[in-house]
Formats: sequence, structure tokens, C-alpha cells
Amino acid sequence: MHYEITSKVITFFIESEKRKNPSKSTFGHLASKLSNEDLERVCSALVLQFRHMARSTQRTQLLTFLKTFLAYFESSGSAFPESYNEWQLFLLNFFQFYLTDTSWSQATTKTRSSEWGVVATIFKFWVAEELVPIGVVIPSITKKSVKSFASQQPLLGKDSSVQTPQDQTPMKTLVNVNFAATADIYLAEVERLCREKISIIQSVCLAHWEALMSDGAKGRKLSKSSHQIQDVIDSGVYAEKMVHYHTPISFASPAHPEGYKWGISVTRELLKHGVETKCVSTATIQKSEFFIPSIFRPLGYSELETQTSMPVDAFMQLTNYAQFARFVELLSSLDAAVACCLLSIEHPEFTSESLQNAKLLNARGKSYLLVTDNAESALLSLDKPRARRRKTVTLTPTAQKLVNDIIAWTALTRAVMKNAGDKAWRYLFVGFGKGGNLCALSPTTVKLTSLVHGRSLIRLYPILQEHGLFSGTFDYRRIRTTMGVLRWFETGSIKEMSIRLGNSNRVALEHYLPPSLLYAWNTRIIRRFQNTLIVIAAFNEDFLLDVTDFSSPAELQDFILQLLSEYPAKSSPLAKILHRRFDEKFSTFAEHKNVGDSEAVLNLRLSPLALSCLYAYSDYSMKTMTTDKLIAVDVNTNLSPMQFVELARMIRHACENEVIASDLRELLDVSRLRQIHHQAIAGLPSLAARISHFSVNKQQ
Repeated sequence: MHYEITSKVITFFIESEKRKNPSKSTFGHLASKLSNEDLERVCSALVLQFRHMARSTQRTQLLTFLKTFLAYFESSGSAFPESYNEWQLFLLNFFQFYLTDTSWSQATTKTRSSEWGVVATIFKFWVAEELVPIGVVIPSITKKSVKSFASQQPLLGKDSSVQTPQDQTPMKTLVNVNFAATADIYLAEVERLCREKISIIQSVCLAHWEALMSDGAKGRKLSKSSHQIQDVIDSGVYAEKMVHYHTPISFASPAHPEGYKWGISVTRELLKHGVETKCVSTATIQKSEFFIPSIFRPLGYSELETQTSMPVDAFMQLTNYAQFARFVELLSSLDAAVACCLLSIEHPEFTSESLQNAKLLNARGKSYLLVTDNAESALLSLDKPRARRRKTVTLTPTAQKLVNDIIAWTALTRAVMKNAGDKAWRYLFVGFGKGGNLCALSPTTVKLTSLVHGRSLIRLYPILQEHGLFSGTFDYRRIRTTMGVLRWFETGSIKEMSIRLGNSNRVALEHYLPPSLLYAWNTRIIRRFQNTLIVIAAFNEDFLLDVTDFSSPAELQDFILQLLSEYPAKSSPLAKILHRRFDEKFSTFAEHKNVGDSEAVLNLRLSPLALSCLYAYSDYSMKTMTTDKLIAVDVNTNLSPMQFVELARMIRHACENEVIASDLRELLDVSRLRQIHHQAIAGLPSLAARISHFSVNKQQ
């Protein structure tokens, strides 16, 4: 970051490794009485403070502070303060100006109060640099408010910004679940739907990535040899006569029977021997003797439609150059976004910012990807900017294959960028950008959900929108939060969840689990209480079902039965009224209220295979079954799938938690159970794969 001062404006240049040309921020100072020497002191201090910040932060803080700072001197006509008293008076006047003056901004007082924290930090830095005398009191604002992180860390499928019209059924929780359901069924439904959304994202992204790798391999297979291309160059003849054409057809023309093969081959050669980032740009390709000038406008190679492994509907939405680039092994921002989704699922320890700006190599060319001695696993470390440290994880097989695919695909691109002197060659995601120029990619959320600008994942694969994944409900942060909450569902342990997210226990507890899950739980409590009041008030009216949140009389009846069961007649004035109005109508319910022996003990005799089967069935049920199917009781066994799910969950909790309640420890042989658990987990993937292909066929 550096600056230039002229007679009229101050221009800050903000550099970035991902861009050759720095971005500019310009501020006018013509009307102020500040001298160039004063401006030099201010700008030097700002550069010193901001130079290690992120590029976007530098721009934001410059705008927040310097625009108002210069506006104050322009408005007041005062000189730059020098002495202790002058600085103290200036800070008080500037503080009042910042909060109340509307000539420089129309922001609300709340917004200005929030931004003053940034301004105060800058003045504190000036004190440390002795630009401001020591001892000067910097005004501060203490705001008291109830902070809710629910909107900051939502799960997949939850869009807190969307307001539902009054005439539609509102999305009141993370998912649309029945308020009449019991607490355990409610949470089970939240877990199931979260798993369903993660599963659909994972399957779509894996299919996209496998199709990309397949197209790249097919491009290598279709390519002409280097000798064939060199022979054409040596001969100087770049076209040949074709039947039905009066003039010779260029080898890489779409009209040539093998034009797409020549096009892929020549572009691969350009990439292989390229020394600048424009070596495979649309402009460079169009200038080649092999191609026609309008190669990518508007036709492109229609034959690629029959060669791609992508779904045709999705493939046809890509630009002609993007279709072509898949077979040349050039990565796009959309492909990088797909990889980020998969890595977020496999390793939620990495934040979205870490993944989008991941570097494969450090400044000395040393790889951040370390292969272990047995070559069966690898370690990858990425920066976590907010934590100001690097996070290292052992890659899962899926993540390791993904990273290796990226390295192989981007090897030539990376070499060209390095030879061209582009500092961005060290980033993990490099490929083609605007105009086909090679650059570091920006796999932002726009590439996942945009319906306006460019191509996005939800446009290519409508199944995502069908499952409630669209703009405002689908991003890397939601994937990461959902994976952390699912880990809590699996283990019941905040510690395990914090390990999964790569955070401390406190951060996981304060910023992930309570906001994401308790927000839905608290909303459910409020809605149930509201419906309780409605039921009591309109208990004898024909429109009772219409004014509650229930879609059928059966749901309403279940809700009333739960209220009668959970709240005894003398527990509260509201419960007394409830029982007085409904006890007679639901008297048969009391006969079944206390069925069973609460002192009974369940005896289990498990083998690793039996426990693997239980886990596999539990996971399969949560992913595929609806709530009704989960609680449906079989007439022959009097058992429901939910009972097996809860049994599997209890055993997992006992085996994966370090701390177990003493009464549970007395009932379980924990050491033996954990030994069987680890053996069962090892055999789970193959068994789960087999169960996923099971089906029931009716025999005639």
C-alpha cells in the first residue's frame, strides 16, 4: 500500500498478489487548509497501520476515516492541531461532527456509532506513533445491546433476510417442521434435513468434479501430437480443402470435422510453451493461424456437447470458452467454488476465507501440502486470518484426491504464471479469468447462487434449488456451521464439535451451536406457546384448525395430547384451564400415558458387525426417511426406526465422549464397548455403501 499527494487529491494504491495493477482510492482535499506536510504525516501513519490488513479492510477503513477527516477540516476551516490542548479540542469537536453532521454522510446514528470504533482505533495508533500527544483522551462509545449470533451463523436452508408474505406459511425455523412433533422428533427432523442438504451438495459437487476430470482426460486423448502441430507450422499451410466448401477450412475451425481436436491440441501447446498470462486468452487464440477470428463468438465447438461428461443441460449454460477450457484442463472460478464446497464438507476446520485464498506454496516455493511417510495420507495447512495462524489438517481420502487433482490440473497454468512474474502463481486455485487470461481464481459465493451475473452452481443444477438451496441460504459459512452442528448431533459433545470446526470450546459454544440450533429451538417454544393460547381461546370453535399452525386435525390432536401429558393440571393456571377444557375429550389418552417400566434395563450383546449394521441403518434412516416413517411402528415387532436411531446415537455418545455420567458408566462395559465401536466404525463405509443400494421389489 502506498499513496500519492497532488494539489487536489490524495490517491492510495492498494496492492494485491492476485492482481497486477493495484486498486485506487481517491480523496479530494482542495478545500481544506491542511498543508502537504500535514497530509504526509497522516497518510504515512495510515499506510503504516493498514499495510498488513486485508485489501478489502484497507479500502473500507480508509473510506470510513479519511473521507470524514478531510470533510471536517473543509467544513470547519481549522488548521491541523499541534499541541496537547489543540488535539484534545479537535478530538471532541471531530467526535461531535462525526456523529451529527449530515453534509458528508446520511448514515444513521447507529451506523456512525459502530464505525467510530474504527476511527478511535486509528487515533490510538497515532498516539502510539507520537503523532498525537500522549495523554490525550480519545472519546469512546459504549453500546449496550443483546447480541444474537443466530443470523451470523445460520445453517443451510435458513435465510433470515427473506420476509415471507402474510398469506403464505412462514418459514419460522431452520426447516418447516411440525410444531406438534415432540422435542426429540423435532430435533431429529432438523438433523435429518441438515444431512439431506449436505448430502445433495456433496453429490452434485462430486458429480461436477468427476465430469470435469473426465473431460480433461478426454481432451488429452483427443489431442493431436506435438509433431503433427509442428509439421503444420513448418509447412505454413493452416487449412485444407473440404468437400462442399469453396475455400480451404482452417484446421481448428468449427466447420472442420476434427476442428475441435485441433483446437484443443493447439491450445494445449500454447499453454505448454506459454510465457505470459495471455498465452491462451481469447484474443491470442483468435490471432492464431489455426483458428478463425470468431471462434468463440457465437458458435464455438458444437461437437464438445457430445464429448462432455457433464449433463447436457448444464454444459450448454457455460460460455463457449468455458466449455472449451474444460478439455484443455483450465480451471474456472465455478470449478474452484465446487472444490471449496467439497473441502468445506470434508474439513470444516478451514474457514471460507482460508479456502478461497488458499496458497499451495510459500514465498520460497515450499509446498504447504506435505505427504506422509507411508504416502497414504497428506497434511495441508492454510492461513486462518482472523486467528492469525495456520491450521494444519490430515486430509481425508476425498480431500486428498481433490487437492491432487487441482495440483495436476493447474501445473501448466502455474508454470506460465510463474514465468510471467505473476505473484499469484502460488495460490491453490489458478485458472482462466476474464477474456481467458490466466490468474488466481475468486470462488466467491456468487459462483454458488447467483441468478443474475454469470454462471452459478444452482443455475447449472436445479436440484439444489428444489432442496431449498438458493441465494441467502447456501454458502460456505452455512456448510461449515452445519457440519459442526451435525458433529454435535453425532457425539453430543461440544469438545468434539470444536475439534471438528478447528475452534476452541468457547467459540464453538458461543458462536456456532447455540445460535444455529437454539435459535430454532427458541422459535419453536414461542410458536408452541402461541398455539397453546390459541387452542385454549378457540377450543370450541369451528375455525380452530385454520388459526393454528397445523395442517391437519391429526397434527392438532397430537399437539393437544402432548400439552395434556407435559403439563399436569395443577402445574400452572394455564394448564388448569387446558385440562378443564380438554380432559373429557381426551380421557382415553390417560390410559396410555404411563405405559412401561421406567426402571427397566436394556441388555445388549454386540459384535463389531452387528454394531456396524446398527450405525449404517441409523445413518441411512436419517438421510432417507421422513419424520412419519421414522416414528412409524411396525405391527409385527412394535418397533420404529427412530428407536434404532436413538440406540445407535446413545452408543456413539458413550464411546466418543471422554466424560460419561456415572450411572451410565455403571451399566456399560465402556472399555470393551469402545473397542467394539472402533472396529465397527472401520467397517462402516463399505457396509453403508451396500445398504445405500438396497431396494424392495414386489414379486409377482
